[in-house]
Amino acid sequence: MKFIHKASAICLSLSFFSISAYSAQELNRNIFNEGGNNLTLPESAEYMNAIKSGSAYQLAVDPKSNLLYMSWGYRLGSNPVAGILAFELDNLKAKGFINGIHDVYGLDFDKKNNRLVAEHTVNRKTEEGELLTGNSFDIISLKDGTKLTNTIEIDQGKKERNTFNSHYIFVNDIGDIFISSESKPKHGGPDGMQKITKYNSSGTEVWQTKAFPGLVAALISNDKIIAGANDLYEISLSDGAISKSLYASKPENGDARYMALVKGDNLVYAASFSKLENIKPNQIKYDNVYVIEKGKAAKGFSTVTNNKTVGVGSTSLIVNPERKELYTANFNDNTISVINIKNKADLSIYKNIFIQDAWGINAVTYVNSNDNTYIYAAIKGGHGKNVKYTDQGMDDVKLAKITLNNKYANTSLWCKISIMDIKSNTFDYKEHQCDIQQK
Repeated sequence: MKFIHKASAICLSLSFFSISAYSAQELNRNIFNEGGNNLTLPESAEYMNAIKSGSAYQLAVDPKSNLLYMSWGYRLGSNPVAGILAFELDNLKAKGFINGIHDVYGLDFDKKNNRLVAEHTVNRKTEEGELLTGNSFDIISLKDGTKLTNTIEIDQGKKERNTFNSHYIFVNDIGDIFISSESKPKHGGPDGMQKITKYNSSGTEVWQTKAFPGLVAALISNDKIIAGANDLYEISLSDGAISKSLYASKPENGDARYMALVKGDNLVYAASFSKLENIKPNQIKYDNVYVIEKGKAAKGFSTVTNNKTVGVGSTSLIVNPERKELYTANFNDNTISVINIKNKADLSIYKNIFIQDAWGINAVTYVNSNDNTYIYAAIKGGHGKNVKYTDQGMDDVKLAKITLNNKYANTSLWCKISIMDIKSNTFDYKEHQCDIQQK
């Protein structure tokens, strides 16, 4: 099977990969095949028993090794076990987890150096039970799962260590690492502060921006960084200086709260998600995706409706340039939007794929293979106070694989979906025909 992946929800400049160029021996030489190759083995019991309380956050794709990585965290440091899971891309077979890496939110695959970078948000426990505060990240070898450096503490010794939370980690083409941190506003609104920190490939800090209005969204390109919550700022890659003029101004509707940014064809697309308290009580439509051109106000489009639970909108999005499509993870709508971007500034033509028996779609990514596109979605699941918004059986963390057969577009054969329940390591359903809501 030949996989092609050119963009990622968290790393936007991956090159073409061909799995066929590697021998079976080379493909099997990964840490997840040592000591067993799935999560049902006895040595995985502690890990699997802890999973029910955690949440899936981000996805990273390694087509060369036929692996999909999922970050797993507790956000409160309640368990030292959770961290990074790996699955086979073609059949979702659970390969295992990386020992000693836990409470992971941000995740990215560094293709240049064949390694993962994993960000830890807020407090976390060590294997010895010690509770550490503040944010940090690890650089992880995919040859043996070891940390290539000691855990790197973010803002160590600075007063803002306890006020800024890191969430997203990015790697560019040459292995430089970037952390996006936010000082959260009250009530989940758009009026927070953001900063970006750059590290070299060995984990040494290079520069840190001054705080600017924003949250967590950032786009790392080869010549600049674009970041912000709705007003977007342009940041120099060389020294972290913030341009005095905005890259693009906030949309007229004012309720945009960007969670992710991706590069399109000479423009930027943004995913927006807002907490319920920031939505007007009678508001039905919400612009969850935006087209942003430099020097202009953002233009919003809606592929979701407000169902009046914890919030409305999209938490992740990704461009598939070969198919001229944009995919959004619609967190509380239980859908993935497949948006036609042939007319790059018009996002009004789309199909929504409904994911049955799931709640909280946190991340989306994809792989192209011949006529097929495989979309992968991390489903957070409802926990704590959010369980009340879920139906029975929808509170578990799951992984979705959606197969789009481009030879059969606009027919019932176009879309098939499989859902893997992570804790039981079994499929809820497999290769079901998709429930399509078309616009």
